[in-house]
Amino acid sequence: MSGGNHRKSPNQRFPRKGRLPIVDMMPDLPPVTFEIGPGDWARIQAAYGIAFSDDDKTAISEFVAHYLKFQRCESSTKTYKQTIDQLKVFHRKLQQTTQSLETINSEESGLELISQFAALGYTVTLPGLRKLLRDLGRASERAVLELARPEAQDGGFEQGGVWRLLIIRLLDFAKERGLRTTISKAKSNEEVHSPFVEFVRALQECFPEEYRWHGQSKPALAHALSQIQSQWVRAGE
Repeated sequence: MSGGNHRKSPNQRFPRKGRLPIVDMMPDLPPVTFEIGPGDWARIQAAYGIAFSDDDKTAISEFVAHYLKFQRCESSTKTYKQTIDQLKVFHRKLQQTTQSLETINSEESGLELISQFAALGYTVTLPGLRKLLRDLGRASERAVLELARPEAQDGGFEQGGVWRLLIIRLLDFAKERGLRTTISKAKSNEEVHSPFVEFVRALQECFPEEYRWHGQSKPALAHALSQIQSQWVRAGE
């Protein structure tokens, strides 16, 4: 199988950083391609100790395709802190430009800056440009104050959320088929882990490396899966 470009490091963990509810689809990057080959399926089935039907394989492949698509979207979103820092830099530059304009007393003196706006398709006068920059400065300042409010950061993406959704879908899939969904607490890679942990680990080995979570060890993966499973069980009660 093969994968598309991605900018995250492999073996990701769960960083708890709030992210904006806005997605950058990164149109300049090729789509992620994914395929589970016959050898992959043999390994995945051996890990779970079961032979999947063609319909089962189709369902699992669809879960993974959805994950790969939206994991890229999630990873491309900026955190609130990143956005606030960028807005502060933007605000400072606006202030500097606005102050420079205040020393200009004729259209000719401000011609260079006005020409830059004209190149972007905007026709402005010197007074109009001053007003525009002042308005942008006030708007950026209000945006920083708004985004910094804790209650404003309740929404948006949470890194690792798409992977959690994948695991919940796999848990639902397993439950519907009467498969084991318990998570073992083995302490090392050498110990025997529960079939579901082995299944997820084998499945993730088919992903492009940068899309794998908690792949540094089986105990790390089991711990992350156990947290999700506990929430899944409570939600179904």
